[in-house]
Amino acid sequence: MIPQRHHSQDRCTPFTRTRMNLDEFLKNPEKEEHSLNIGLAIIRILQLSNWNKVYLEKILKNQLELKELLKGKTESEYDELVEKKLDEIESEIKEIADKDYFEILSGVLNQEK
Repeated sequence: MIPQRHHSQDRCTPFTRTRMNLDEFLKNPEKEEHSLNIGLAIIRILQLSNWNKVYLEKILKNQLELKELLKGKTESEYDELVEKKLDEIESEIKEIADKDYFEILSGVLNQEK
């Protein structure tokens, strides 16, 4: 089941005091009428990250199942094969993402101030 999309007015915002979006904040960050709730921002990023992860896993699994159906296999024939392929692809993605993450993190930490 795909989670329902929320309208922007229903979203939890990390900005307090005034209702504004990120673009407004970036245009005038010194403006005192607003503040940023870092904890809420981090939780929102984690929430979106998790949602995207589940969403993409579902898409990938559906694609693998469709490939097997096109080969003429039935669900009972492709279930185990799809799970095995999904595990292999996820391992490959994790390896690449971990490498990229550490390169990005290293670049951020080693920047001159």
